[in-house]
Amino acid sequence: TSKSMISKFINLLISIIRAIIYLGDYMYKAIVCDFSYSLLGKDDAIAVDVMLEVDRIRNNGAIFIIATGHSPVTIFDYNRSYIFSDYVVAYDGAYVYDLINDKEIYSKKISLANVKKIYSKFKNYNVVFYTINNSYYIGEDMGYNYPVKIDNIDNFLDYYGSDIFKIEIYGNNKNIIKSLGNIKVNYFERFNHIDIVASFVSKCSGVSKIMKIKRIKNDQIISVVSDSSGVYNYSNCFSLSSSLDVYKKKYKMYQSIVDLMREKF
Repeated sequence: TSKSMISKFINLLISIIRAIIYLGDYMYKAIVCDFSYSLLGKDDAIAVDVMLEVDRIRNNGAIFIIATGHSPVTIFDYNRSYIFSDYVVAYDGAYVYDLINDKEIYSKKISLANVKKIYSKFKNYNVVFYTINNSYYIGEDMGYNYPVKIDNIDNFLDYYGSDIFKIEIYGNNKNIIKSLGNIKVNYFERFNHIDIVASFVSKCSGVSKIMKIKRIKNDQIISVVSDSSGVYNYSNCFSLSSSLDVYKKKYKMYQSIVDLMREKF
């Protein structure tokens, strides 16, 4: 009868509303995290449970993005043996690459003029210069990424000065930042050094280029924040037990990225 039909309609409407609420809670289209803090274990390998969860959310249509200060080559090497990421935002946003379609999306190098200014100010520091494929250093070998010793800085700047994506300077961070003065670059403070990239470059700017391509809205992406260069300009930011303490206090913390993916995807 009419009452029965009305009752069925109301129940159907309630079911639809519940489904919409459910989808609203779980319609995340992407997750972005760093590499070392979030994915790698103590043995510098990606654990099996992490691999399985990444496979699951990617098979369900979510996009996995690595946003890192590392060279893209580091991610290429890992992704070659096990495809775990759709995109990489490398060198703190200076280089963005589509790993599935094997193509560059964006790149921005530090200008030669600024590379020379930085060298002039910090030539007595331990400094590492990064090109797309290699790293080169002056001062002491800091033991990262197997850098090549620069024997002649003039020759180096002539050959590679226009190909620098990132510069690391080791020393007192406050003094380094102060000495940068009005050089138009962007920088990120690490534990024992400063990362320098071109102006207006960041992990956030790199990720935003992917979001534009994939038409992902601010509230449809989950960001794992680990350190000062993290991607935290979005609605859904979380930390892990491996994140720096300041971010564990600011954002809801999960023990691992596996726990986060299981709950949110």
